[in-house]
Amino acid sequence: MKKLKNILQLIESYGVGGAEQIVVDLCDHLRKEGHHVCVATLKYGWLTNKLSEIGVESIVIENKKSFDAQFFMELVRIIREKKIDLIHSHEFLMNMYGTAASMVTRCPIITTIHGKGYYIDKWRRRTVYRLVGRCAFRIVAVSENLKKYLIEKIKLIPSDISVICNGVDVDRFIPCDEEKSRRLKHEFGLNGIVIGAIGNLYPVKGHIHLIRAARLIVDAFDGANFIVIGKKTDYSDILQEEVKRLRLTDRFRFLGFRDDIPQLMHLIDIFVLPSNEETFSIATLEALASSKPVVATRCGGPEGIITDGKHGFLVPPGNPEQLAEKILELIRNPSLRRAFGEEGQTMVREKFTL
Repeated sequence: MKKLKNILQLIESYGVGGAEQIVVDLCDHLRKEGHHVCVATLKYGWLTNKLSEIGVESIVIENKKSFDAQFFMELVRIIREKKIDLIHSHEFLMNMYGTAASMVTRCPIITTIHGKGYYIDKWRRRTVYRLVGRCAFRIVAVSENLKKYLIEKIKLIPSDISVICNGVDVDRFIPCDEEKSRRLKHEFGLNGIVIGAIGNLYPVKGHIHLIRAARLIVDAFDGANFIVIGKKTDYSDILQEEVKRLRLTDRFRFLGFRDDIPQLMHLIDIFVLPSNEETFSIATLEALASSKPVVATRCGGPEGIITDGKHGFLVPPGNPEQLAEKILELIRNPSLRRAFGEEGQTMVREKFTL
């Protein structure tokens, strides 16, 4: 009989994103196995709301400066009062504080790094991560690409790092029949082939390249429409201007942040990841789990998910011409779209479940 644990998840971000969704999924999974899970974060927001929906306790601790002694002592207090058996921290700030609190309380910690970030900019941050590597039970990197980056840029010891790729709850993502897809497209005022991307509207996500590829695609195939799902940002205006400049206003729609991705996947015929850089890509897994063919850039993460020519196509980042070429190849070949979709769904169910 397994011993049930008190587990504390630590994550500094609280909005919508891949790491936050992983925390929600992990908490839900662990809770269903009988463990007690609580999550400490910095502010109320999307994350705390989602945790409340699944019955997981959130603890908000305000952090006011780069090293906040009051924040650290509050974290130590929570670990002791709740008799935490295991800490699981995510990203730089919480990996730093969590490891220090682990040393004080003697509570073991697993630290997860989800992306390549600002922590390489200053020697002090690189030093912190080297200490984390020596003191934590294990550092988890979410892809082989990220592990290589941490070894080369931070000089972490390879044996301190385990690679555990992110996963998705595959049962939430199911292929739909053509009739259901047509009805949903009608509701959204879409016709023909729909090319879709998912990602908050930041420059690194490469939406500008998809817009430029869209112009080439529409010139070659009149029945193409495009949707982008993701939180709007200050960069949104630049993207909207590019859409207008290229006369794509009637073909390109930004749906903003949506919390119903499994349903909206039924809108999409071809999924595109046009990013300049990705450590992994939860959205790509979700598309594959929904039996969608994928065109993604070789930007770090997708190469560890997709086999080029089997589940979709891989193209160089920042290259609208090649992006358009591969999307058009899928538009013109329905049987290839189906084959990629079936292969992709099978692969995700075998390798990338939660």
